[in-house]
Amino acid sequence: MSERNIAKIGKFLEKTDFSLINKLPGIENKWEFIKKNFHLAIESCCPLKEVKAKKFQKAGWFDSELVASRNYRDFCYHNYLNCKNEFYLNEYREARRDFIKLNRKKMISFFESKSSKDFKNSKKFWSFYKSSIKTRGDADFNSIP
Repeated sequence: MSERNIAKIGKFLEKTDFSLINKLPGIENKWEFIKKNFHLAIESCCPLKEVKAKKFQKAGWFDSELVASRNYRDFCYHNYLNCKNEFYLNEYREARRDFIKLNRKKMISFFESKSSKDFKNSKKFWSFYKSSIKTRGDADFNSIP
């Protein structure tokens, strides 16, 4: 919590009438009264953020192995950011290279097992397939001596 939120909670609690606590019988009832007012102050001044889980599995080839590889890559990146060490930078680069290689391998094997009948629009399939998969016809013949 920030200092500003703590100040908001303090102002909210200043407005609360705690003189009612003397009228309550028993220590348990008094504790419930205090606890309820503090929770109300915190929830009104600092509501919980709703965090939506990201959908990382957008592609058909993205499986648990790729998720683990991506998580390791991110872990290495955060290690590098925290320490700015050459060792962590090399570890991150290697993890990134391994993730990219594994992603490409899984994507290629996924699309090699598909046919144009697996997609509703064959033009979209072939434009994506051609941009994702290199074929022998893509070789630059001008570079041959």
